Amino acid sequence: MKISISVKEAMDTNVVFIDAKITVMDSLKMMFQNNVWSIVVSKGGLLEGVVTERTS
Repeated sequence: MKISISVKEAMDTNVVFIDAKITVMDSLKMMFQNNVWSIVVSKGGLLEGVVTERTS
């Protein structure tokens, strides 16, 4: 089966950023508050990684 939609069409635009120093518990709270299952982690304004409900 060929899926012919673009990444832009499939991506979630509700992106939540957190600082790398935040606790795991606070990141889970932010996921719940923002109704998302992953959060982008930044350090000094640069991408550090991604936390998901599976890695928390």
